[in-house]
Amino acid sequence: MLNFEKEVDQLIVIGDAPGNTNEEIKKRRLHKGEIYWKKDSRFADILEGDKLIGEMKARNIAVHSFYIGSGPANYFQELSKATAG
Repeated sequence: MLNFEKEVDQLIVIGDAPGNTNEEIKKRRLHKGEIYWKKDSRFADILEGDKLIGEMKARNIAVHSFYIGSGPANYFQELSKATAG
C-alpha cells in the first residue's frame, strides 16, 4: 500500500536499471538479515512492483520516468505507459 503525507497525482522515477524482482529483493534481504529491514517500518514488507503499479493506476497517479542508458528503456517506458505518465 502506498502511503503519502499528502495526496499526489504524479510521481517522477529516475533510474539506471529496471526494478528488482521479488526474488532479488528477498536474496538481498538475506544478506543483511530480516531484523535490519524490520527496524524501519517503511521497509518491513516487500512491495511487489505489479501491485504498486496497479495501485497507482487505481489512484490516478501518473508516473513520469526518466532512465539513464538504454538498458532500462523498456521497463521505464512501460511503467509510464501503464500509469498514463
